[in-house]
Amino acid sequence: MYTDIKTYIKTCEICKRSKRDTHSHPVQLKPMPIKKVFSRWHMDIYELPETSEKYLYLLLVVDSGPKWCEPFPMRTQEASEVASILFRETIARFGAPHCIVSDQGANFRSKLVSALHELLQIKRHYTSSYHPQTNAACERMKFFIVQTLRTQLEKQIDWLNLIAPIMMAYRMTTATQSTQYSPFHLLFGQEMIAPFDVA
Repeated sequence: MYTDIKTYIKTCEICKRSKRDTHSHPVQLKPMPIKKVFSRWHMDIYELPETSEKYLYLLLVVDSGPKWCEPFPMRTQEASEVASILFRETIARFGAPHCIVSDQGANFRSKLVSALHELLQIKRHYTSSYHPQTNAACERMKFFIVQTLRTQLEKQIDWLNLIAPIMMAYRMTTATQSTQYSPFHLLFGQEMIAPFDVA
């Protein structure tokens, strides 16, 4: 009898229409395929303690394929500084990507950065507001950098001098379990030559 009542309630059209649906309906996920190395970059800016050289921010540019990361210290978050670094330090060295993923910050949506994207035919994808997991490549890299800085520094203001060694260690270490290779190996086809092992 219990089963019959339960079945009747589940199939009753009037009951279905009168009750509010409290179950969440998950949205179909759309994977972002990786076509080539440096075809999609993830970008974000993180605030760190101010250094003696007046650097206060770190711009991270992470390739979605081999997870190669380029960090750039910044004094401001101005769009002009972002556009300058984007062009001089990444596009001039690695070529223009097909797409850049970033948050909806004013510096990434500025007219100057938009003009650069339009000129170089770069598609822009913006993450959801207050949902940093959308830009997971940058979030994982930020977590790695911050955790390493915490273990290496007594004074948090000395972070600028440790970024290069942290990047070297990251680039020669297996980044993901799925590839079993370091970002350096995925990009250059061999392991980084170093007199020591960081693994």
